[in-house]
Amino acid sequence: MMERNPLLETYLRQLHLPAFNQHYLPFATDAAQKNLDYPRYLLALAEQEINTREQNRIQCRVKAAHFPVLKELADFDFSALPSLNKVHLLDLARGEYITKRETLIFIGNPGLGKTHLSISLALAACRQGRECIFGQPPVW
Repeated sequence: MMERNPLLETYLRQLHLPAFNQHYLPFATDAAQKNLDYPRYLLALAEQEINTREQNRIQCRVKAAHFPVLKELADFDFSALPSLNKVHLLDLARGEYITKRETLIFIGNPGLGKTHLSISLALAACRQGRECIFGQPPVW
């Protein structure tokens, strides 16, 4: 196993590359064992950094949305509402209605899953890079 390099770790912290800092040793060991060249090693580290940053951005958007609970569209029981168009809802999860500036309104009796569906669609929007706020908009 390779040894830690404190100077490199200091530089990576100063450059704000936490995933590089966390993964450079295991990736270097793996690259050495597989005889990977330097560009492939750096590519793997860069991909890890990008993936980590995207996951952090998604977590920040979800936290800022103030969802009361996290609900996934995959967990919704469409069999309980056979009249609900599942294909249309899955299409809405792609977020084109946001780009088109269309409004969604869920109407129905209590317990049908309106909140579940709205949270699920908002979570999908967060994962697509959009910011959401659950509930009433803030009063300025």
